[in-house]
Amino acid sequence: SRIRKGLKFVYFLFKSIRFVKKQCISIVHFHFFHFTVIEYICVGMAAIHGMKIVVTVHDVESFDGNENHGLKKRILKKAQSIIVHNQTSLLEIKRFDSSLVPGCSVIHHGNFLDDLQQSDPNTIHNLFNADNKIPVLLFFGQIKKVKGLDILLQAVARLKEQGIQFKLIIAGKVWKDDFSIYKEIIQQSDLSDSIIQHIHYIKNEDLPQYFHACDM
Repeated sequence: SRIRKGLKFVYFLFKSIRFVKKQCISIVHFHFFHFTVIEYICVGMAAIHGMKIVVTVHDVESFDGNENHGLKKRILKKAQSIIVHNQTSLLEIKRFDSSLVPGCSVIHHGNFLDDLQQSDPNTIHNLFNADNKIPVLLFFGQIKKVKGLDILLQAVARLKEQGIQFKLIIAGKVWKDDFSIYKEIIQQSDLSDSIIQHIHYIKNEDLPQYFHACDM
């Protein structure tokens, strides 16, 4: 239940803070994708214990659009340093509250390139039953509404109408979404033969074959 999850969260937050104090750690680093009471409790607890706070803001604006701007401002004001991934995010922070900018740094998002050992392209294409003369597209990661998989499917449907051959691999686990919506688009647009569906969590060791299989 949500109440049980909330109580467990607070309990383990206290435990984490106690561990940090015991280890004489003076800086804590939070990763935020949205700004809610939970994030406020995190930075509040760290501030009460005199710790310096670094926050990486992954999404400057919440995807769901239900953001409490007053709460967001109070959370960010408690941070001594804010990290964003690009100049656009920095401009959004400036637009939101220019007083936060002096504490901001742009550090670009990392990648998986070092983990993607090279493989034989022909072997990879065979795994997905794809002709290596046909371009392969990859949609990879959690399948959720904000990712726009429906827009991608509508786009590739237009490619099919124009007689352009392609394969689209959809690889990832559904999260707070209904995959039947996408199945309906696939069926209505007669895309079944052009799409490879691996609708489940993809293990780290399987990453290389997906990334090496695709052209885009």
